Amino acid sequence: MTSIAGERIWSCCAYENNLRAELRWEAPAHPKPRDGAGARDDSLFPHLYGVLNLDAVVAVFDFNQSESGFTLPPDLPC
Repeated sequence: MTSIAGERIWSCCAYENNLRAELRWEAPAHPKPRDGAGARDDSLFPHLYGVLNLDAVVAVFDFNQSESGFTLPPDLPC
């Protein structure tokens, strides 16, 4: 799961079996953007329909921002 709050982007890892809200694996909203750099047709992404219960979260990672945008943390295990 990822959130954008101003200039800060973070991602959290959660145990799927511990989630209380419904989790659906779905295709992206825009699988084929105009520039052609989108997800593959068979890519599925987790969408949580409800409140994220914090006891399911096992890790939170901040994304690093550079002049070219945001990069994944090097220690992202999930």
